[in-house]
Amino acid sequence: MNYRFLIAAILDVQDYAAQYNLRQPGLGDRFADRVEEFAVALTVNPRLYRRVSRPPAGREIREGYLGRFPFL
Repeated sequence: MNYRFLIAAILDVQDYAAQYNLRQPGLGDRFADRVEEFAVALTVNPRLYRRVSRPPAGREIREGYLGRFPFL
């Protein structure tokens, strides 16, 4: 399994990282790092995470929470 980020997702991560950095310097960087770590973990062991209901035909998409950050 591999992963890729859509342009819209990259922009969302950048926007949220900027907002987190306004709250606390460096927090946005930790958020962006956590997103990347999660993507790698999901790639290494995808069965630890649940399948997305109704994915596009022929695709298997999984999701999970980022822990400290309230994102799925």
